[in-house]
Amino acid sequence: MKKILLIALMLTQSFAAQAIVLPVGSPRPQERALLAVQNASGIYQGVQSAALTRVSYESTTHEGFVLELGRGGRTQQIEFHVSNKRQGQCGEIIYVGQMRSPYIQFAQGGPTIVVTDHRSNICPTLIALPAWAVSVQNGMMAHDFINLVGTPEPIFTIQSVRGF
Repeated sequence: MKKILLIALMLTQSFAAQAIVLPVGSPRPQERALLAVQNASGIYQGVQSAALTRVSYESTTHEGFVLELGRGGRTQQIEFHVSNKRQGQCGEIIYVGQMRSPYIQFAQGGPTIVVTDHRSNICPTLIALPAWAVSVQNGMMAHDFINLVGTPEPIFTIQSVRGF
């Protein structure tokens, strides 16, 4: 009976903290932004809503992004693996990612994402930029692209403990 009460207490505390409980090995969301569409072309034209979640993977140092695109009441999710992370000239962090899929090889030109995180920007002329500037381009067709902007907020997750 004590175990049941303890589990119930833990669950209510996680809901009160607006935290997410995920199983061991799941990608851990770090932060999420609702994005505004700046411009779009080709297959991305007509996107009405967008959100981007930065994730990390528990067992490795890999990072990634999950992009959600809404159009006509349907949502499409695209998962990207960060293949390159570097610092720009003004201190901004630039992530370059490839679509994560067992079916599409990167050489075949799947979608590519570039996320520029301007929160660490030190250039005074660029201070007013949105926190995240996101560009997605379909490698097979150069005219298929979408540019988005938004401000991420942290996501709190409860880490699972192995053996429980």
